Amino acid sequence: MTTRRQLFSDVSVIARVKTGSDHRMVRGTLNLNVKLERCLEDCNEVDDMNDKLVETVHAVGAKFCKTRRRRTQKVSDHTPNLVAVRREMKVHSSTDLTAYRQLNRQISKCMQRDLRNFNTACIEETIERNQGSKVFARDLSARKSQLSKLKTECGSIVSGAPKILSEIERFYGQLYTSSLEPYTSVSNDPRASLIRHYSEDIPDVSLSEIRMALQQLKNGKAPGEDGITRSF
Repeated sequence: MTTRRQLFSDVSVIARVKTGSDHRMVRGTLNLNVKLERCLEDCNEVDDMNDKLVETVHAVGAKFCKTRRRRTQKVSDHTPNLVAVRREMKVHSSTDLTAYRQLNRQISKCMQRDLRNFNTACIEETIERNQGSKVFARDLSARKSQLSKLKTECGSIVSGAPKILSEIERFYGQLYTSSLEPYTSVSNDPRASLIRHYSEDIPDVSLSEIRMALQQLKNGKAPGEDGITRSF
């Protein structure tokens, strides 16, 4: 089978197996050196192996460890602890209800205090960076758009809160102010009159009909949209 004796080791004859002839079964250990075969294969570079390792770690980690958005912490650690205590509270009696209300007031005060401290710290940091008020307003606006400039009716552009508010007030005041004079009589009203098609003219409601309708109302009933009740 081979000319190299070192490839086989522990060679022995199994005499207990009868083959029906003078042949005997032989067992042994075959030692193959596959280093030469591995040398013939294409070697992967270290960068490729590292990229595959990183990709595998990211793929497996994304299933179990989801990324979390980093939010700026505006409140202290004491306030979330109070919220957790309130969540675990159970109201079974008036004493528990009183304690629950007091805890709500305490949480509200802590929230106001923490937000005030956060805004103060942001203002101080903005002043230290020598930045203007627009940068501070942009940071505190929580991604809300603000109107910084406005184009007037004559085409000029105004900036600043007082001028913008004045222009908005003038625009809506002119929009909702009617320049038409009210008509004093129906005869002078140029609008089209009401035409009833395929029906007779409905006469005006008389006082007797109104009095009869009020007398037919039931006591103790809630009033409608007009607010009129039976007791008048």
